[in-house]
Amino acid sequence: MRMLIRWAFYTIGIPNLISFVFATGLGVVLSGFIPDSKRGTLLALVDFSSGFLSVFAGVMLARLFGFEPTMLLPMVSGLWLAIHFSPKNRMSEFFLASFGVVVAWLLYNEVTLRG
Repeated sequence: MRMLIRWAFYTIGIPNLISFVFATGLGVVLSGFIPDSKRGTLLALVDFSSGFLSVFAGVMLARLFGFEPTMLLPMVSGLWLAIHFSPKNRMSEFFLASFGVVVAWLLYNEVTLRG
């Protein structure tokens, strides 16, 4: 049963894992341009980007499998972020990533309503 729960967590978290890869890549690229004194700003940008990109990765995966994204998508993403960050007591990273999820979902809704 424990293994089933672990695999369900990974499956639900696939958009978050994809966004983590892209956000980390963005952080690595930008670390060459941002001085060490601004490293905190870079890490905040990476956390925000991770949440932001998770929504669009989830939307693309949902549409790829024939589903229409609903409000459940950002809720699951936020839950996954909470489960990921809370055992490590990294609440500031959780808040930044969650803010990225909210901004991306609002942007997605705005674009789909107009388009």
